[in-house]
Amino acid sequence: MKLGLVAAAQKRGLGTQSRQIHEWLQPDVTVIVDPGPERRPAMPIHLEWFPGGHVIEWTPDGRLPGAADLLAECDVVYAAETFYDWSIPDDLDRRGVATVLHANPELYTGEQVTQLWVPTPWLADRLPDARVVPMGCPVEQFPTVTPLDVDPLRVVHPAGVGAAGDRNGTVVMAGAAKRLRQWGHRVDLIGPNEEVLGVKLAPVDEWWQRDPGAAVSVIPRRYGGLCLPALEALAAGVPVAMPNISPQDHTWPIVPLPHRRSPNIRLKGGLVPTVTHDLQTVANDVARYLADRDRIDEERRRAREWAVTHSWERTVGLWWEELAAVLH
Repeated sequence: MKLGLVAAAQKRGLGTQSRQIHEWLQPDVTVIVDPGPERRPAMPIHLEWFPGGHVIEWTPDGRLPGAADLLAECDVVYAAETFYDWSIPDDLDRRGVATVLHANPELYTGEQVTQLWVPTPWLADRLPDARVVPMGCPVEQFPTVTPLDVDPLRVVHPAGVGAAGDRNGTVVMAGAAKRLRQWGHRVDLIGPNEEVLGVKLAPVDEWWQRDPGAAVSVIPRRYGGLCLPALEALAAGVPVAMPNISPQDHTWPIVPLPHRRSPNIRLKGGLVPTVTHDLQTVANDVARYLADRDRIDEERRRAREWAVTHSWERTVGLWWEELAAVLH
């Protein structure tokens, strides 16, 4: 089977996904999406992630000229979240090439491909014949778990600045961080070099530098779906505190955060159920957690065990099986 990949190459979620898929599946043809001159200064591309890849500039009218011709020699072509140029699946279909879209249900607007995948069961029933194919956990980035040798213990939060509906709960976490810092705790909000409610976000060059050595990653998430920061934290042996809503309540070994229902929000894929959190309750829960060293040690062990069990090394075989099934 010859595999094609449409790859993002920026230091953000889609780039992280594309990079891991390229490393573990070694596609025969990789099209690297250059965001174009207007977007490129803010989102530089990293060609070193995809040796042998073909760089194609994404035009203002949403085209990747020549991409379909390059990918036509493949049996199946994969894209995470978007093909960027939605003429590609149609063109490849006419040439007898299968296409797979790893869709986010909240963003999927009905584009036609051979097979739809979803990374978690969340909202999967909204999509036609979607198959649940999980992302692997990037354990290979963390050969060992960093000891907790810092005082005070470190709390991290992956800031979701710009995410629809404050998906990662960064506004709540900024308020909780102020309380926790007043009580003597160290809290690092990691993200673009901006402020949220007066709390400065700490930039990081590589996602892999964000979590190691933390006692917990607190993500007061407002709605479900794939959460790469959770996978990255678990891979580093860092427990993740999240609300026990779908899919995280049955997908990852979370430290549950209290929450309450809030109004649905409208995203590209339709209305999405959401929750919200009380910042004082989040601060109190995190403070109690930090005071219980036995619990921290147990949650760290649980996080790393889950990550190893769901690592890319264990997951890549399932991907090849699912890709082969697309062709039958």
